[in-house]
Amino acid sequence: NQFAAAIQQLNQGITICAECLAYASTNPCNICGDTKRDASLICIIEKNSDIAAIEKAGEFIGRYFVLGTTLNPLKGVTPEQLPLTPLLNKISKSKISEIILGLNSTMEGETTVLYLTKTLKDFSQKNNLPIKITRLARGLPSGGEVEYADEITLKDALRGRREI
Repeated sequence: NQFAAAIQQLNQGITICAECLAYASTNPCNICGDTKRDASLICIIEKNSDIAAIEKAGEFIGRYFVLGTTLNPLKGVTPEQLPLTPLLNKISKSKISEIILGLNSTMEGETTVLYLTKTLKDFSQKNNLPIKITRLARGLPSGGEVEYADEITLKDALRGRREI
């Protein structure tokens, strides 16, 4: 009974942040409401759990925008189902200097990155907004072995190498 009551309370205490579309207990969520975070920096992600993964790294000081899905024509997910209107409204209302595309390196993620890149570049040019569009770097993971890496990962690792 206690478990069932806890689940009911959890469902009643969850809302969707109007700023970033993340599940939260407050609106705006703790991240969007934090004035110490850089509001000019947005990381677009697929799902809420991506926030926890990025936050765990402790490197990102901006805000997020949760798409909730990625393009997948085989499953019927088309561009019309992406929350572009709230995203573009957020970009036009805020003084965004950089948008980071933090989507997975899957076929669906890559397709969504291509679509968003074109859409965001067209929107920023049309509205004369100087926005830099970037994506998360890719390459060999810590503890990974070169001989087991796929070709795309090795290409990205070689292209994204840095001087030490």
